[in-house]
Amino acid sequence: MFQPVYQLSQGSVQARGDGFYFGGESILEASLCSAGTLRITAIGERAKDEDPQLLVILDNVILAAPRVNRLQELEIDIPHPGRLYLSYLNDYYLADVRVATLSDVQLTAPGCQGFQSVTVPAENAGAWYPEDRIAILVRDVPATLIPCAAGELTFKAQGREGKSAYPLVTFKQNGRVIQTVQTGEEFTPVRVPVGATPLSVTVTNAYGVTLADRNLNLEHLGFVPRRP
Repeated sequence: MFQPVYQLSQGSVQARGDGFYFGGESILEASLCSAGTLRITAIGERAKDEDPQLLVILDNVILAAPRVNRLQELEIDIPHPGRLYLSYLNDYYLADVRVATLSDVQLTAPGCQGFQSVTVPAENAGAWYPEDRIAILVRDVPATLIPCAAGELTFKAQGREGKSAYPLVTFKQNGRVIQTVQTGEEFTPVRVPVGATPLSVTVTNAYGVTLADRNLNLEHLGFVPRRP
C-alpha cells in the first residue's frame, strides 16, 4: 500500500516485512479510498538527545507527530479518504571517518589521454565522478585505474581527518608499491609515473566509526478501513 515518494539518498527507507525502516530522511505515500485506523508498531533509535519523529499527514493536514524512543503501539484515526503520507525528516548521523579526495585526476601518455576505465567498488563507500575527474576513497577496498598506456598520472590529493590522522593513499602496479601519498587538509599536487597495467589505489590506514545514528523502524504498518 505504501510506496516511497522521497528519499534523501538511495536506501534511506527500506521495506522490511510488513513495515519500513527509515535510515534517512524519507516520505512514504498511500492513496486511501476510505476512512479508517492506521496501526503502527514502531521502535526509535535516539541520537543527540532527540528521538526520531514520524509525521502522519493526510492531504495537507498533520494528523499526528509522535516521537518514538522505545517499542510503541500507535493507532491513528484517519477521518476521510485521501493521500496519506508518513514522513521521517529529523534524521541525524555523525561519524568519524577518514576520506581521501583525488581531484583533477589525469593521465598523460604518448598517443592517448586518460584511462580505459576507473572503478571504485561500492564496498569502498567512495565514488568516481568522471566528468569532474574526482575520486573519493574511504575504506581499504582498492580502486582500479586502467591507463590507456604508460605515462604520467597527475592529481591533487586532500584528506579528511579521522581519529587524529589523515588518509594514507598507496598506489600499486603489478603488486609493487610505486607511490605512497600522505594526504592533509590542503590539496597537494602529485605526479606518478605509471605503466600500462592496472593501477590499484588504496587508503591503507582506513578508519571509520559511527558516533551517533538516529533511525526509525516501523516493524508493522497496517490500515483498517472503517465500516460504512
